[in-house]
Amino acid sequence: MDHIESFNPTISHYRREHAPNVRYLPSDVTISLMHQHFIEKFPESDRNYISYEYYRCKVKEKNISFAQLGHEECELCESFNFHEHKSKILPECDVCTIYTTHINKTKKARDLYKKQANTEFDEKNIFLSVDLQKVELSLKHQKKTYDFDDFAIAVGNANKSKVVVKKMEHSDFFLWKDYKAQQKLTKSTNRILLKDVVSVQVKRGKFILYIKRNYDEEYSEFNFLKKSVMKINGMPHPISLTKPRGILQEKRDSILQNLSQVLPANRKIFWENIPTC
Repeated sequence: MDHIESFNPTISHYRREHAPNVRYLPSDVTISLMHQHFIEKFPESDRNYISYEYYRCKVKEKNISFAQLGHEECELCESFNFHEHKSKILPECDVCTIYTTHINKTKKARDLYKKQANTEFDEKNIFLSVDLQKVELSLKHQKKTYDFDDFAIAVGNANKSKVVVKKMEHSDFFLWKDYKAQQKLTKSTNRILLKDVVSVQVKRGKFILYIKRNYDEEYSEFNFLKKSVMKINGMPHPISLTKPRGILQEKRDSILQNLSQVLPANRKIFWENIPTC
């Protein structure tokens, strides 16, 4: 229905592989409001045909959701909103099982996040958490991001300015060699997928990782390196990059040309000085 599209549903910045076709309307727009607007705009329409339920189904068919700024759901949750078992989760359904596992992990992750946030650690123990979605929300709230400095500001604001922002230079990146033992990975009867890992523990002086797939379980060892490097000084320190990789000259010129009417004069410096290759 063209009337639904007149409210301009848009793709959220949370668009991911699980919900590539979901579009959003602000939370202050409701289906009831949209339907009432339709009745007022087209009073000659057959109200028995264009009923509220019919209109609601058409909105659902278009994969339109309603989100409050700063409270958007993740892609897997949004995908489940359109699942046929949304109102009643079935244990034998693979989609329901994945969703239930996701929700349980999310709750436990938040509980652990709050617990560690209020814990004082010594220099020997460091706890790190990663939340890219907070950065994305910070960028959205910032509205205008012209260059890398603006991006750094958004990162700093992602956690109420409690973030120490490290602006990485090319010398902070290294040419790592691949020292994994392919034979160990091939013979492993319990393959580890990154998407299943919820926590990683690294111990100084150890050459293995300790991982968890679930927050309730104990850490398990992940031995993946060649024996020849699993010793002190066995792994040579990697060489750092000596210069930026750069982008194509044509790409930089295209960016400057396309953004010439948008960028303030003092913000073009970053783009003009991007190294080229």
